[in-house]
Amino acid sequence: MSREGGEHELDAFRDSYPEFWSDELLPFFRRVYEVAGLDTKTTELIVTSLLALRGWETGIRVHALQALDAGATEDEVRGAVLITLVLGGIHRAAAGLNVVERALATRRDGGAGA
Repeated sequence: MSREGGEHELDAFRDSYPEFWSDELLPFFRRVYEVAGLDTKTTELIVTSLLALRGWETGIRVHALQALDAGATEDEVRGAVLITLVLGGIHRAAAGLNVVERALATRRDGGAGA
């Protein structure tokens, strides 16, 4: 979700409410992840899966890359999205996997984001 990573979808929110974003939302997200008691890799894989289920491409891309940064393998990221097939159907799983594959390809080609 960083601007440096090339994700601009949330810019209007961050620009309109910068203090709320930095002082309330980001600490809230971090605290929820901390209280969950899971390691970062597991958390990012779960978040990637949930975002694929919801169909939010930016979120899938960002959290798939964060999962890789936390030590997940490409196959683990793919597997997190494959799980959505059970509850979300073929459409959500296929759409999410397409987003992940583009992000993985961009990462392999040396890009920071996708």
